[in-house]
Amino acid sequence: MRYCRKPSTSPSGWNTPPLSQDLVALMTGNWGGGLTAMQHPMNYLELLDAFPVGDTTETFCYGRMSADVFLMEQGRENKQLRFPCMVSLVRPSRQNGLIFVVSSQDGNIQLPIQDRSKGTGPSWEDIRWRPETSSFDLRLPRGFKLALHLSQSDYKMLYNMYDYATKLQATLQPRPDEQVVFRNTLRSFQYLDADPNSRAFPKESIPSCDLALFEKLRKENGPQGQRTWHTGFRIAIVTGPKTRTACGVSHSYPPPLPVQFGFFRAEGDLPAFSVKFENGRQKGRMVMVFGDEKERNRFHSLLTGTSVEPGEKVFADVPIAGVTIAQSLREPLGMSPFSRLQWKAGRVVNDEYGSEGEEAPTVLADRLRIVLEHQYGTITDRINVEPGELRMRLEVSNARVLKLLRQPQADMTIAIAESQVGKDVPRNMWDSLQLIKMNQTIRSIEFNNLKDLHAFQYAVFGFEVIFDSLAVTFAIARRRMVVPIHKKWEAGYTRIQVIKQEDKQLQLLAFFEEFSHGHCMNFVLKQTDLYEAFHRSGKSGIRFIDAKFPLPRLPADKDGDYDDMAFVCLDLPDLPGEHDDISIMFENEEDRDRLAQCLPAPIKGSSRISRVK
Repeated sequence: MRYCRKPSTSPSGWNTPPLSQDLVALMTGNWGGGLTAMQHPMNYLELLDAFPVGDTTETFCYGRMSADVFLMEQGRENKQLRFPCMVSLVRPSRQNGLIFVVSSQDGNIQLPIQDRSKGTGPSWEDIRWRPETSSFDLRLPRGFKLALHLSQSDYKMLYNMYDYATKLQATLQPRPDEQVVFRNTLRSFQYLDADPNSRAFPKESIPSCDLALFEKLRKENGPQGQRTWHTGFRIAIVTGPKTRTACGVSHSYPPPLPVQFGFFRAEGDLPAFSVKFENGRQKGRMVMVFGDEKERNRFHSLLTGTSVEPGEKVFADVPIAGVTIAQSLREPLGMSPFSRLQWKAGRVVNDEYGSEGEEAPTVLADRLRIVLEHQYGTITDRINVEPGELRMRLEVSNARVLKLLRQPQADMTIAIAESQVGKDVPRNMWDSLQLIKMNQTIRSIEFNNLKDLHAFQYAVFGFEVIFDSLAVTFAIARRRMVVPIHKKWEAGYTRIQVIKQEDKQLQLLAFFEEFSHGHCMNFVLKQTDLYEAFHRSGKSGIRFIDAKFPLPRLPADKDGDYDDMAFVCLDLPDLPGEHDDISIMFENEEDRDRLAQCLPAPIKGSSRISRVK
């Protein structure tokens, strides 16, 4: 608003009571103390700002109405001074937010009511609406207040415009379950609603719209402290200050809804981004034109969950050969949209450090996620799990496959370039996300080599792989009851890993195929364990003497579901219930010796191994 030093004069027809200078200071928004107001010249609005007659190059005017304004002290409402005034509804073309200008023609009252952040004087927080009397109270400093009485129709118009403008600007602010992650003023924005009769937003391209992206979060306090889950995003866009008719749109993108996006160039070769929306009956597309490529890429990476934020680190970034998501190990191809894609790379992102500067945890980790990239988009698979929840399996026949057993999950984000796939693909992905949300599922990721698999496994689980090989025999000696005789359970080819978590713990993992007694097992290796080397039929092995381990498991029903029993948990391994010998035999002595070097105690029966260790 523009100000001058001298108030305009009023015609004799407007009879207003005389006011002291300190009261005039209150009524013109010069809210200093009374002494200050008398010692310094006061600011007054220019005539056309106090009584706008229409739009100007600097201000939009939405209407004017007459009002009876009463000045009183709080608690002494029976003593009032009446002022005939005009209330104008305006908005400067350089800022958002409506302004009510209350003015008397003698200049004694000139009060712009606006957002507190936009200037001094009264703000919306100082208003108390009184619909029953078609009036509102305006709180002034030092115990004074103004009561503005309007006709019923004028009051309704005034309140509705205030309410609409307030709600519109509120869409650009985070709700209680949100945090703002991106703001930008777009070069232009176009809202393409599938309904031709929709009036939610102008159909033409609108310049200088304000964009905000919010991440929705759910927080819960539990025994391990506060946990945070991702529950989606919200995009809000409001017309900029240069557009006379203010309007806005807001659309949510919950995780079960695939993000269908597009990249293209707009007029002037500016980077543009489109995203489809579908909320109940509302369907369509939003087209955003950014000022530069960096802004567009930043918005896209945040919306798809692929960005790496300050304090985070990429712990693994490797090429991948394939990805499947299935509801059971008995479904080798899994859900159709994933097995048909051409996969490029897999990344694991997590906090760089824990809360006390230690290595970032992989359990109860709010920011741990896998980002899988294919030729049409990405999958962001968040791994915010409790202790004992995440389990893994390795293949015997294909050593380059890592399988993850996931509980029902509601925070996966799938993003796909809409123009590059058939119409059935987004629908199939939506169906898959519903299954992932409701059911236990298995992720299978195939790598190009073991080195990449080990790096990825370490990033997800926090255990370093120090040994990985194929044993020709894995045998468990079982003591018979009463008589001192042993019965041997013997598996054929067995995948063996030894993993290490910093200097805390060593574990041995064993995965079987077509073993009649189970599918896998893992147990902790300790310095008090006894090991013995042996040779048999040209093969070399190690015997774990009186090892402490849990037996592999099978379902009670031979044809029952065995998925839970085919995966091992690394952070909470099963408690050891057996004390028997385990024998692991390899095709060659080199594999046996490599395993021996990983064990926490010396091995009997081989001087060569002792020398190596």
